[in-house]
Amino acid sequence: MSSEVEKLRDELMSKISELESRVGKLEEELNILPNIVEASWRIAQLESSAQRILSHSRSPLVTLPIFEQELSKYFDELKDLITILRDASISVNWSLIGRSASMVLRAAKEAGISFGLIANLMIEKLGGYAAKVIDENVVGEVYGLAELKYWRKLLRE
Repeated sequence: MSSEVEKLRDELMSKISELESRVGKLEEELNILPNIVEASWRIAQLESSAQRILSHSRSPLVTLPIFEQELSKYFDELKDLITILRDASISVNWSLIGRSASMVLRAAKEAGISFGLIANLMIEKLGGYAAKVIDENVVGEVYGLAELKYWRKLLRE
């Protein structure tokens, strides 16, 4: 009888251990939830900024300082999003970010903004993330090979 009790006790302890492990995993997932909500809000904010920049690029009433301010705000928001994702150990979807940044790059070109201004602003605001945010092919396609060469030089420095 005692061996049966020990067997039941061991089985019960195993089940309790398994349940504790599952509860621990659930707690970890719940801790990530606020970060996911924040990241979603930041993505919406980033897309709103990108749309505003696109709208400004088509308006003759928007001045260069206003456009530059919008670009600066966009890259600040982008950096905040990347930081939140990294801090929460959530993988960064670089293609999503790249599509948004490419739209902003095209809008800046349409507005007549020099690539030098945008490139320096990206390096200043994004640091090492700048190379991941903008695809070199997009730089070449939108601004041309000379600016692509300049971009590569900036990234090496």
